[in-house]
Amino acid sequence: MRILVVEDQPDIRQALILTLESEGFLVDSASTAREAVFKATVNQYSVIVLDLNLPDGDGMTVCHEMRQDNIETPVLMLTIRCELQEIVKGFDTGADDYMTKPYSPGELVARLKSLARRGTKQKTSVYRTDYLELNTRARSLIFYGKDIVLTRREFDLLQHLLERDGDVVHREDLWEQVWGWDDYPLHNTVDVHIKKLRDKLHDRRGRVIQTVRGVGYRFNTEHAK
Repeated sequence: MRILVVEDQPDIRQALILTLESEGFLVDSASTAREAVFKATVNQYSVIVLDLNLPDGDGMTVCHEMRQDNIETPVLMLTIRCELQEIVKGFDTGADDYMTKPYSPGELVARLKSLARRGTKQKTSVYRTDYLELNTRARSLIFYGKDIVLTRREFDLLQHLLERDGDVVHREDLWEQVWGWDDYPLHNTVDVHIKKLRDKLHDRRGRVIQTVRGVGYRFNTEHAK
């Protein structure tokens, strides 16, 4: 498994490399935004570990540029920024996971392995309702005849809700299936992503993705408008 570590601080970068190599990963590194985009473009990685504070740019800009270039490699942002708005912004730019420093090496390795597994899954189904078509091969969504652009996490959340065909899905289940981390998060990551997904579906009243209080969410497979 080959990983790209993007970190401008030499001591932190070297510590990351040693940790990952001790777990059997093949590790490349980059210390600038420009180098990171170049290496992600010309090489095939299982996961990218991306710091946000780079000398020639912001890691969120790097992630956004990669997604604009159709580089779908899973990205884990690793940063000292821990404010909720920063986490939301990171997911908006195309990140798949977010950890703050100082980090637990064991947790980091587990999350990277989970991201790599999910990045290699082949999904070929097409889900259809009266008003929606979700194509998992093309990673596309048509909602009431309009193309809707979703982030990776938003897409995977919607797919998992559709797979359950109207059944209630617990928050813990959504976290495990979409993020792949065994422990339920202490922050409201699932709820934040559901809200952003609802916004894109103009579903502020919860008619498409319905909340079951104290449990989780369900997708309304019937006509929702």
